[in-house]
Amino acid sequence: MLYLQKAKPHNASKWLGLVQQSRLELENWMPYLKKIKRDQEAEAYIQKNAHLDFYLGVHIYEIWASNTLVGLITLHSGRMLTQCVELAYWLGSDYRGKGYATQACQFLISKTFINTKITRVRINCLTTNQVSQAVAHRLCFKLKKEENQILYFEMNKKEWLEHYFEDEHLLRILEEIDFS
Repeated sequence: MLYLQKAKPHNASKWLGLVQQSRLELENWMPYLKKIKRDQEAEAYIQKNAHLDFYLGVHIYEIWASNTLVGLITLHSGRMLTQCVELAYWLGSDYRGKGYATQACQFLISKTFINTKITRVRINCLTTNQVSQAVAHRLCFKLKKEENQILYFEMNKKEWLEHYFEDEHLLRILEEIDFS
């Protein structure tokens, strides 16, 4: 079973191991990874973003399948005026082609539309990234524009909730609960 949970510093070494499998490819889209090469740097990155919203930082979720960390998914670059946020994801090379990215996106898009004022979610990818394009198409995102070899896909809240939302999406997201 696939589920998401907020990124935890004690799992940093696990996701850093996944990054190492595809570092050169990932650094093209996530330049901050160039500064994250050791566990301590990964932990600091998680802690820095743990208390920020996606307008000021990054919401980082771990993607787990059968008790194995398989990738990360994030919400970032939120815009208050347009109530829009960008969605990014990546999987370890051993976990691609199994539907994990599509499922993880479904869960997080549903959570975002249900629990926030966000009205649009975007996925941006290179024109050469056929895999991410396929994920956007499976999720019924609309291609809004192509510019400088980047495709900009978008989904609006009303359409998602009317046609694509399923209650079970929300059951697959584990939140950190602070009882203090």
